[in-house]
Order: sequence, then structure tokens, then C-alpha cells
Amino acid sequence: EAFEVAATDYVLGKADAPLTLIEYASMTCIHCARFSRDVYPTLKSEYIDKGYVRYVFREFPLDEVALTASVVGRCLARDQYLSYVELMYHDLENWAQPADNDLRGSIKEMALRAGMSGDDFEKCLSTEEDAKKVVEIRTKANADYCISGTPYFLLDGKKLFSGEMAWSELDEKLRAALKAKGVDVPAKAPAEGAAAPAPADGAAPPADGTTPAAPAEGTA
Repeated sequence: EAFEVAATDYVLGKADAPLTLIEYASMTCIHCARFSRDVYPTLKSEYIDKGYVRYVFREFPLDEVALTASVVGRCLARDQYLSYVELMYHDLENWAQPADNDLRGSIKEMALRAGMSGDDFEKCLSTEEDAKKVVEIRTKANADYCISGTPYFLLDGKKLFSGEMAWSELDEKLRAALKAKGVDVPAKAPAEGAAAPAPADGAAPPADGTTPAAPAEGTA
């Protein structure tokens, strides 16, 4: 299927990467947060940074809180947006369930942590322009791909999977797609916690005696 990456998309990776992975995500989605924490770092280091995959993040808010959080991110500098998304996902359980039920104040606190001033936060939410853009992305995604939940992933314009997927499974799918295109498949990263290869005869162990580390709802 034909697909397009627009200049307004939030993208990481080389434009000429052999594979394009598009994620539709909601800022209040715990499954999206788990992907961001557990899978995305290795995807970035092993495929995006090495030029095999171009990664595209698109908003698909499932509620008003997620919409508000997406709008706030759009008011940051463009190159700060994806870092803001990671920040929000890594602390989702805290900001999305504040003890005082002040979701707007909770999002504001996260925005301040991301580098936004209080005045800029208030100004950001005083206009509906960005909210309309996010809703348009969600509407188009629903029309084009019948998306109803997040995260939802496309690989080169075709559905790859929705919901949660372990890194090992995603890794295999990306390898198969690269191989089908005649691209040399990258060496597998060691599984987390895997034992390091035994040193050659006479080789000294690490100085510290360790093994080398593996790569790495409501209304606002």
C-alpha cells in the first residue's frame, strides 16, 4: 500500500532507510508507555540509529487528557517533542493519576519538567489550533486503517501489529522485512541479562569483575 510521511510528522531516522515504522499512540495508553520504556530504546539503538528503520510517531488520543497532553507537546520546540513523549510515558502512572485529581495541573508540571514555562503552558492551551490538527490525524488514521486502539504500528504502510509486542518478536519481523528487501540483517543485540561470551585464553576479565552490559481516564 502507498503511504506518505509528511513534513509535519515527528520522525527519527534516515529518510532513505529501507523500512518505515509508523506508530499511532495515545498519551494516556499504558501499552504505549510499555513500548516506550521496554522496546523503543533497543529499536532506536539497533535499527533507527543504524539507518535500517525510519520511525514516525503519530498522535491518536483516546481521551481528552491524551489530547491535552499531545497539544502541550506541540507547543515545545519541534526537536523536543519526542523527548517529551518519552518523559510522559516514563512517568505515566504518576501524572495521569494525581492524588488531588488535578489533571491539568499534573500535565502542567510535566510540561515544566520538559522545559516549558508556566506562561507558555497557559498560552498553549488558550488556542484550539493544535487540538484540531491532532484530531485530524486521528480521524484520518481511523478512516485509512480503522484504528480503534493503541499502540498501532504500520510497516511500510501495512499493519504490522496492534497492542503490545515483545522486543524479540518485533526484532524478528524487522529482520524478515529487511531480508525480503535484500538488505543485510544487523547482528542481534544480546538479550538483556544474557551471559557475556567467555574470554579467549589469557584474556583478562573486566576490571570491575562484571560482565559487559547489553545494549541498550478523566478530563483535563
